[in-house]
Amino acid sequence: MKKGALLLASMLISVTLIAQGLTSTRAGVSIDLKAGFATTTLNGIDKFSPLPGRFSINEMPIWSLYGGAFVNIPIGHTSFKSPLFIQSGVSFINIGREDITSAANETLALYKAGGLDVSGSYTERYVVSYLQIPVNLITNFKVGERKILVGLGLYTGIALSGTRGLYLDSPLGRRLSDYYSNVSSIIISG
Repeated sequence: MKKGALLLASMLISVTLIAQGLTSTRAGVSIDLKAGFATTTLNGIDKFSPLPGRFSINEMPIWSLYGGAFVNIPIGHTSFKSPLFIQSGVSFINIGREDITSAANETLALYKAGGLDVSGSYTERYVVSYLQIPVNLITNFKVGERKILVGLGLYTGIALSGTRGLYLDSPLGRRLSDYYSNVSSIIISG
C-alpha cells in the first residue's frame, strides 16, 4: 500500500507541475483535483462453492477511496455559447467485491443431523488497484444561477496490483478452509 500511495503522490505532483507550466503559457487552462468515496464492484471472477446448490453466495460491492488530478484545456464554445473543454488526467481507485457464502437452510439441517455445525458465513474479498487515464469532452450549461456539467469520453485503466483475502472465522468457514487450500489465485487479463 505504501508503494501505491507513493506512486499516486508522485503522479499528482507531476501532473500538477505540468499543468502549472501550461497555465502560465496558455490562458484558460485549469487544474482540478478530485477525491472521494466510491462504491465499486468487480466482475468476471468465477464464484467458488465447495458444494454447489448447498450454499448461497451473496456478492457485495466494496467502498473505496479515489483521487486524481485533471487538466481542463479550453478548445472553444458550443452553439449555446457554453465553454467546451478537453479534460484529461490520472486517477487512482480500488475496484473490488466481497462474496459472502452461507449454508442454505436444508444444508444446515443436514449437517446438524450429522452433528456438525456449519452456521455463520465466510467472506472472500477481491480488490484490484487501478490507475485510470480518461480523456473527456466537457461543457456546462447555465440553468438559473447554477451550472450543469455535461461530458463524454473514454478512459483506459491499468491494473497495478490485486489481492484476494479469505475470512474464515465462523464454524462454516473453518469447515470449508480445507476446500479453499486448493483454489487457484485470481487471474486478471486486460
